[in-house]
Amino acid sequence: MLQRLKQDHALYLITSRQDSIQEQSKARIHKHFPDIFTDFFFVNHFSTEGVQRKKSDVCNEVGIDVMIDDSLVYAEDCLAPGREVLLYKRPWNEYREVNPAIKVIQNRNEIDRLIC
Repeated sequence: MLQRLKQDHALYLITSRQDSIQEQSKARIHKHFPDIFTDFFFVNHFSTEGVQRKKSDVCNEVGIDVMIDDSLVYAEDCLAPGREVLLYKRPWNEYREVNPAIKVIQNRNEIDRLIC
């Protein structure tokens, strides 16, 4: 699916992972998803060192028009005019109502249907 998306879209990885594990994370991404992502962004959440950023700031800087996440908190943060937000249905997102502007998806096949 990612190979197909890459044909028509620039794919960016925006993760809340900490700066301290960037190299290990990048190595894993390159191993499991070689030549898929145009760039990686680590927003350094939950870290006691370094600068923390919001995923929405990265989306705005890069010009992301579709954001896919598995966290309701990040999905809501990334809502913006002209940006579609897809949220994976996960147990940790069921604690409150989802903004109707966010499309809840069950699996990757729905991404194909909505984006491709």
